[in-house]
Amino acid sequence: MTTPSRRFSLVFILLSVLVHADANGNGGFSVHLIHRDFSPNSPYYNSLETHHDRVQTAIRRSISRTNGVSKRSSSVASFPTNANQNGNITTTLNAIGGDYLMNISIGTPPRQLLVYTDTGSSITWVQCKPCQDCYEQNEPLFDPKESSSYKNIHCLTPVCFKLGESMSCENKLCKYDIGYGDKSSSTGHLAFETLTFDSTSGRPVKIPQFAIGCGHSNEGFKDVYSNGMIGLGTGKLSLISQVGAKIDSKFSYCLVDADIGSSKFNFGSHAEITGKDVVSTPFITVEDGLYYLTLQAVSVNDKRIPFKSKEETDGQEGNIAIDSGTTLTLLPEEMYSDIVSEVKKATNSEGFISSETGLLCFKADKNTKFPSITFHFMGADIKLQDGNSFLSTPDGVCLTCHSASDGDALYGNLAQMDFLIEYDLKDKKVFFKPTDCSKNK
Repeated sequence: MTTPSRRFSLVFILLSVLVHADANGNGGFSVHLIHRDFSPNSPYYNSLETHHDRVQTAIRRSISRTNGVSKRSSSVASFPTNANQNGNITTTLNAIGGDYLMNISIGTPPRQLLVYTDTGSSITWVQCKPCQDCYEQNEPLFDPKESSSYKNIHCLTPVCFKLGESMSCENKLCKYDIGYGDKSSSTGHLAFETLTFDSTSGRPVKIPQFAIGCGHSNEGFKDVYSNGMIGLGTGKLSLISQVGAKIDSKFSYCLVDADIGSSKFNFGSHAEITGKDVVSTPFITVEDGLYYLTLQAVSVNDKRIPFKSKEETDGQEGNIAIDSGTTLTLLPEEMYSDIVSEVKKATNSEGFISSETGLLCFKADKNTKFPSITFHFMGADIKLQDGNSFLSTPDGVCLTCHSASDGDALYGNLAQMDFLIEYDLKDKKVFFKPTDCSKNK
C-alpha cells in the first residue's frame, strides 16, 4: 500500500434543494452542506490558514464533540438521551461541535439563516425575539411577528406530544426544552412555520407547516455566526421524520475529498443504493437520538479485534453512532489500544503521538507498509480504503481513529469518504457501497 495522498473527507457546498417526483410519486430533494472549516462559503473560513491548520481544527473538534458526555446505561431504550437536572432532554453530543452548516430560510417572507446540522437532535430551532437569554449573533434575531406563516402550537395537540419529555405547557402554548452534552440548552415555543430551500433550478422549495422551535432562552452557546440548529436525528420532529411521507423515509449521501468537489445528499426513491457490492446493517432508533449501529469487531490486516469497553462486550447492540458531523472515528480506549498495537506491528514502527492533534502518526517512506482496516458491523463488513484509515499531514501519516475517552463511540466522516451511504428509516437499516464519490452526480 502506498502512502496515502493528501486527502481529507470534508464536504463544503452551499445548501441547495431540489424537490421532484419520480415514477412512484415519491418526492425527493438534495441537500448540500457548508463545511465549517474548509468551505469558502463558511463564515469561519480563513484564507490565511493552511490545509493543515484546518485539519487540526476539525480533529480537535471531533475529540471535544463527545468530551464530558455521560455513557449510556445498560438499557438501550434510554440511550442516547438523558434527563438533566432541570428535567429536560439532553442529547449525547455537544451542540456546537459538528462539521457542517446549512443555509435555510424560514417564515413569510423567507428570512435566510445559517444553522448547524445535528444528527444527534430531532428538534430544529432558531433564536427568536423576544429573547430572554440569547447568545450573541451577528445577524438580527428572527422575529415571529414579521412572518405571516408563523403559528404557535397548542400544548394539547398531537405534534406537541411528539416532544416527549422535553415538552411542557406555558399559557396553553407548547414549550420545548432541549439540552446538549456540553450543558448548553435551548428553551422556547414550538410553532408551525414555513421552511424554504433554494432550488438548483432557481425555484424556491417550501415546506409549509414545519414544526420548529422558536428559542427564547439559549444558554451556553458561543457562536456569533450560527442562528440555531437543524435536527436530522431519528426522532419524531426531525427534518427527516417531518417530510418522511414525501421522501419514503430514505436519504443517502456520498462524501468526497474537499479538494475534489462537492457532495450530495439525496432523499426519496432516488436515494436507494443498488448493486452487488451493497451491504447493510441495522440501526437502533431512539427518540432525539443518533443512528446507532452495532460494531462487532475491527480487523487490522487479518487480526480481528472484538469490540470492548469498560461497560460493553463484543457486539452489544447500538454500541457506536454513525456521525457525518465528526471527522475522526472515536472508539473505546480498551479497543483503541489494541488497534494501535496491531498498527504498530504492521508498520514495524512505534510511531509517535502528534503534539498538534494527539493522533498516532508515522514518518513514512516508500517502503512503509500500512495495514488494511476493516470494520465489522452486524451483517456488514466495511473494508476501508487508504484515505479512510490514514491521513497525510506535515507531522506524517496519521491513524484516523482516536480514543473516545469517556464519551460515545462514533464512526466519523473520514471513514465514510467514498462510500455511498443510505439510511432507510422504515426498515431501520444503513446501506454502504464503495463508490468514487467524485463521479457520483
